[in-house]
Amino acid sequence: MKLPNNHFQDFPIDFKQIDPKDFSKFETGNKIVISPDVNGYVEDLRADSYIGMKSKLLEVLQNYGAENHLNSMKQLAQQNLTEHQFAQLIGKSRLYNYLPKKDKLGVPELLLNDGQISAVAKDYYLDENFCRNDNGDISLWNVYNLFTGANKSSYIDSFLSRNVNAFDFSKGLANAINGDSKYHWFLS
Repeated sequence: MKLPNNHFQDFPIDFKQIDPKDFSKFETGNKIVISPDVNGYVEDLRADSYIGMKSKLLEVLQNYGAENHLNSMKQLAQQNLTEHQFAQLIGKSRLYNYLPKKDKLGVPELLLNDGQISAVAKDYYLDENFCRNDNGDISLWNVYNLFTGANKSSYIDSFLSRNVNAFDFSKGLANAINGDSKYHWFLS
């Protein structure tokens, strides 16, 4: 392909069509398979064009297990924490960020910070929609909603992962009530 070379007439430059054979040692990455978790969440979704983004989004939507997610959410509404368990949860959640690394390895991850945990504690008493009931108990559905309400102040880059963590954490608390020792640390 010949292009005009007006600026460098003393240095002729020839442009040629790029042939993939010229780059035989260049390797492309493996095909990326997008698989949302059970909540439909994909942490890292990248595309280099509108069409690529559209196809990836369609794949996420098609792989989302809406019925399983809905059933998990319904189960949260059927289990409660006592006021004592909730107080333990708040206290241990505030301690969580200061645990030594070796101790933190055996405890499930909680992505809310101290300020957000304080907001959860405040809303346990004050939130009009998701506060405790008259005897002090609170459903795990309400706990989950208090977590996500406190998370609204998060930056956009951590908002989704914190919301997913809040849901997984709430499901873990349900398992702890039923005897699973993994999340038991937060309630003991």
